[in-house]
Amino acid sequence: MKICFLDNSPIPYTANDLNSKLIRGGESAIIHLSNELSKLGNEVKVFNNNKNDCIIDNVKWFNLSNTHKNSVYDVAFTNNDIRLFDTIIAKKYVAFSHSIQTLEKFIRKGQLLSYLKYKPKIV
Repeated sequence: MKICFLDNSPIPYTANDLNSKLIRGGESAIIHLSNELSKLGNEVKVFNNNKNDCIIDNVKWFNLSNTHKNSVYDVAFTNNDIRLFDTIIAKKYVAFSHSIQTLEKFIRKGQLLSYLKYKPKIV
């Protein structure tokens, strides 16, 4: 399976930063999930605000500016910002939400149209 993670956190990170004091829960979850999904034989890419593209433990880490609609992913995950789905093409969309008022949050953060367009599973 081709899987991608999209995260616009201002913290530049890769799997090498797992034990950094800058890494919070969302970033840590992406690092662990991407590593474990890669170990299962999936092709995994993470697009975030890291400075240098690299490959760590078979996971490809890219800057968000490198997303494009040439690749089609089986599953795309986003960390809190559904609008990031506009930058890629996927068969299934999943959004990590750190709020118990998910729909209200999407309205408040200007993500309602993206929510309606992509109809992601909310985790």
